[in-house]
Amino acid sequence: ANELTMIDVYFIHGAGGGSWEWKIWNEIYHLRFRNENFNLIFIDLVAGSRGLQFTSFNDYVAQALNAIVNREECILIGASMGGIIALKLCEILQGGVKALILICTALPKFDSDQTCKIGEDLKTFDIIPWSSGPLSDTIKALPDSCSQMHKFLHMKWKDESGLVVHEIKSGIPISYNALPSCPKLLIIPENDDTISPDSQQLLAKQLNADSFRYSGMSHVGPLLSIRAVEVASDAFHWL
Repeated sequence: ANELTMIDVYFIHGAGGGSWEWKIWNEIYHLRFRNENFNLIFIDLVAGSRGLQFTSFNDYVAQALNAIVNREECILIGASMGGIIALKLCEILQGGVKALILICTALPKFDSDQTCKIGEDLKTFDIIPWSSGPLSDTIKALPDSCSQMHKFLHMKWKDESGLVVHEIKSGIPISYNALPSCPKLLIIPENDDTISPDSQQLLAKQLNADSFRYSGMSHVGPLLSIRAVEVASDAFHWL
């Protein structure tokens, strides 16, 4: 980190979330980067112009890209859906990305001959109503967090575009050749029941990336569990 000066660090949240997902990381990073020349930017993804029901993966990528001021030098950190968005941004920005951290990341479809056409014809998918889910769903998703955090998250979850989730599940194509050779890190929670930890590890190998694994940690645990401070600190030391 000492070799980098005046660099923007962009944080991209997961599905149904917002910049508030980085609450713990934000606190740790501001403590650690107090005397460093890093500018922390937490991106909030919102519904596209046609409304949430018709919001596509490319809408979110465009929003994130528009948020990046200096495209010649930046660091990207993405979680879950935000991870695959960050990877797509790497493909676009190439050498402009100086480091990449993917956390419990959604998985790409590498070098596929099939172009993902979903969204071009604006097919309708149901909106995922996470904002109105019961507290028990949050507790089940984050068994490694505390009751105070459970209540906070229950109030914060937002509805998500079913179209975006469908596109990601179908596989977002990424070209190996277009990815920069910058340092990469995958943070893998071993109790992730949303995205296979072994598949995340395989992605780390494909990207020639470092990987940190955390036993007993849930999908969103790296950001919001009782051990999130530990994970955030590990990531900063890696930078």
